[in-house]
Amino acid sequence: MPADNIIHYILYGLILVATFIILKSPKKDDKDKKNEDN
Repeated sequence: MPADNIIHYILYGLILVATFIILKSPKKDDKDKKNEDN
């Protein structure tokens, strides 16, 4: 397994997760985000 493929899958996965989180939590929910960090 070439390492490049693994890196691409990881980056693609992170992008999908980040996009899902952004879509799921609008800017209005910023306060909720801070509460989840605690």
